[in-house]
Amino acid sequence: MASLSEKIAGWIKAAGAVAAVFVAAVALNDTARQLAGKTAYDLAKDGKALQRRYEKGDAEVDEVMSYFFSAYRLHVTKVLDKDDWSVIETSLCNIVNGDKALWAAWEKIGKYYPSGFQDMVKKKRGQKCT
Repeated sequence: MASLSEKIAGWIKAAGAVAAVFVAAVALNDTARQLAGKTAYDLAKDGKALQRRYEKGDAEVDEVMSYFFSAYRLHVTKVLDKDDWSVIETSLCNIVNGDKALWAAWEKIGKYYPSGFQDMVKKKRGQKCT
């Protein structure tokens, strides 16, 4: 049978292990929050640069739609939260409803994107953007 000091040492080790798991979980959660923030920042920055290039005629429709598809995948996989996605979704809605040349090109290239994204883009067409 274990002595009192061995039992106390066992409890101390168990408490240390629980504390280590808690500290690791907090650190992991903090890292995930920082990564999500960086992802949202990079996405916004890249989107703004792409928008400027597209308006100058220096970016193709497929590049623009690839950007939106990447953002869509980040949203579907829950990397982007609802608020971050809402801004991008509104931009997508505005561009598919305001740029006739983009829509015409999308009708040709859309088939190369997964059906879930195609369906979402089609739903945005004719929708009131908020």
